[in-house]
Amino acid sequence: MINVLIVEDDAMVSHINAIYLNQIEGFHLEGQVASVAEARDVIKQQPIDLILLDIYMPQQTGLELLSYIRKYEKGIDVIIISAASDTDSIQYALQNGVSDYIIKPFQFERFQHALLSYQEKQRIVKEKKQLNQSELDQLLGGDLPEKEDDQPMLPKGITQQTLTQISECVQAFGDKGFSTEQLANEVGMSRISIRKYLSFLEQQQVITSYIAYGNVGRPLTMYKCLPHRQAMIATYLE
Repeated sequence: MINVLIVEDDAMVSHINAIYLNQIEGFHLEGQVASVAEARDVIKQQPIDLILLDIYMPQQTGLELLSYIRKYEKGIDVIIISAASDTDSIQYALQNGVSDYIIKPFQFERFQHALLSYQEKQRIVKEKKQLNQSELDQLLGGDLPEKEDDQPMLPKGITQQTLTQISECVQAFGDKGFSTEQLANEVGMSRISIRKYLSFLEQQQVITSYIAYGNVGRPLTMYKCLPHRQAMIATYLE
């Protein structure tokens, strides 16, 4: 389980971040604070693995908290979620090792991609004592070269056979929305494994996601097939 602290002074944005986080398995929300001072108090007392950090805040900025974390070697990863789009802020954040940088306003799928990518990188680091070049490329977020026959390569952890099976199942849902659990039951895979494929399909824009609000319980992330976009992954399935 990855322990997360949200540092955001806008109560509504903080609440949305918490809702989004709760949609993704493997993450636990340890707390929500509205200032750098509060965040420093929390990380001194609680085991935090990841901070979702805004930059624009009163008194001290998120970049000052990032500097503090790096200076004192806290071993905490940071994903910036901020309206700050100036190159100085972005460069400073990247130079100080942020795992990702999301510019507000953003959609759930971008948030989900950042969290799932981070989760996968943590899995690789924990399970491996040594990495090959492909695994290191994935860890660094670099683009993999294409095959000599110009057929694009699938991301690490995604197989052509399973992608074909999931793609056919997604298309079978037609214009009906479906959840991760529904797809996992149809395909016979775990929800964690299914999410990797859903994230890939969403990046290829062959499916789209949306939040469904029921009468009870927390909001549920639903997906919908985009039939006119299916050709976008045809080259991966050849």
